Amino acid sequence: MSRIIPWHDEEAMCRNYELGVPLREIANRTGVSHSAIYGVLRRHGKTLRKTPDLSAETERVIVNGYVREGKGLRELGSENRISHETVRKILRKRKVRIRPLGGYSPAKARLIAAAPDMLAALKAVDRLLGDISATGKRPTFAELNTLWAWTRAAIAKAEGREP
Repeated sequence: MSRIIPWHDEEAMCRNYELGVPLREIANRTGVSHSAIYGVLRRHGKTLRKTPDLSAETERVIVNGYVREGKGLRELGSENRISHETVRKILRKRKVRIRPLGGYSPAKARLIAAAPDMLAALKAVDRLLGDISATGKRPTFAELNTLWAWTRAAIAKAEGREP
């Protein structure tokens, strides 16, 4: 059952919103759900603020924080002074798969974080093997040592160790 919000509280909510107080903060202060506050603002004819326009660099930082560092939506929202829902919208726009509620196990998170490094190492191995196959040329010790180092580093990252 929803509670009735007194008119003077509605006016105070509208005033705070017009002063730039985030809707979620108004909700926390008043104990009223954010969806109820949306309703109050609409009833009073207030124009709702839109999601802030973020730079491509900020969006890139958010995506990297989520994908490579394993940070959560709320953590990224706090760091960038935006709501976790805005973070979710950015990730969806960038076609990033959202983790299940509660996130991944630490082992799976490490594997996901290591995936780009593993892919780079595998592509380097593939290039070298392609060159060998096409030219019949034997790889140098330096080439093999570099590939070995990349592969070991990617495996160490996936296992949660520093290479």
